[in-house]
Amino acid sequence: MEIYQIRYFLAAAETGSFTKAADRVHVSQPTLSAGIKKLEQTLQSSLFDRQARRSVLSPAGIRFLDRARTIMAECERARAELTDSRESRSIRLGCLPSIPGGRLGELLATFSNAYSDITLEVLEAESGRLEQWLEQGRIDIALTANDPNVEADQGQTNRTPLFRQNMVLAMVHDHPLALRQTIRPDDLKDLAYVLRQHCPYVRTLNTYFTERSIRPNVLCRTRQETRALSLVAAGLGVTILPDTLNWPGVIFRPIDGLNLQSTIVLAGQTGEANEGVELFRTFAASHDWKPHDGDDASAARLNWAH
Repeated sequence: MEIYQIRYFLAAAETGSFTKAADRVHVSQPTLSAGIKKLEQTLQSSLFDRQARRSVLSPAGIRFLDRARTIMAECERARAELTDSRESRSIRLGCLPSIPGGRLGELLATFSNAYSDITLEVLEAESGRLEQWLEQGRIDIALTANDPNVEADQGQTNRTPLFRQNMVLAMVHDHPLALRQTIRPDDLKDLAYVLRQHCPYVRTLNTYFTERSIRPNVLCRTRQETRALSLVAAGLGVTILPDTLNWPGVIFRPIDGLNLQSTIVLAGQTGEANEGVELFRTFAASHDWKPHDGDDASAARLNWAH
């Protein structure tokens, strides 16, 4: 088993494509395929269910994934120790307020445990501001989404898709509308509403409401995710937010005619050689971003890092 073979395996697992994996590790696709084949022969297990367009991990590959990451992490530690690299490294991470707090917390903890010599600094802002910070060099990488109000120069950023999210109506679990599978626009006319001012779709939602003669009864305007969700959980109002957020006592329902979907990406400057950032990208790309029961959404607001 060779280190390069494990590196090839991780690239293919994270990109879902041998072609993209070869580009990532700067080798030809036949070379990458041959390296993974040798690894499979060594392990006496097929690591991928090779399909027409994507390379999906087999059950054996899924079990090997964490081991492979651990091996690469240990190799990195050994390299750092042998080169006597005692200088602390750091990553400045920009983050949207709506990134699921529980999932983000697990990612940061897992990464910090694997690379204790890398210091993470987290700054929170809306997507437009994050794009500016990337361009200005204030942050190294950003957990962000394409802001509908800002046209980022895609050619200047290296973007790794992480997960998709849909905008839905959030309400307390025993709300009168909770029994409905889809909310009609007319249902929103007389409801108390919590306005999330940091939402990138504020203008789009205003247009949606105006076209349907809906004037939301705004109970509160806030830029704090915890404030919005706390009010909803208390039964004081409803709000529209991403379906990736979790909060005790709050349920989600789609709204008829409101089809707002975005992809959360990890964005960094193209061409910058930052080993720590690339290590973090590897962890983020293979992280489980789906909301879990019991996630504490209070971590969604990283005020300590603002």
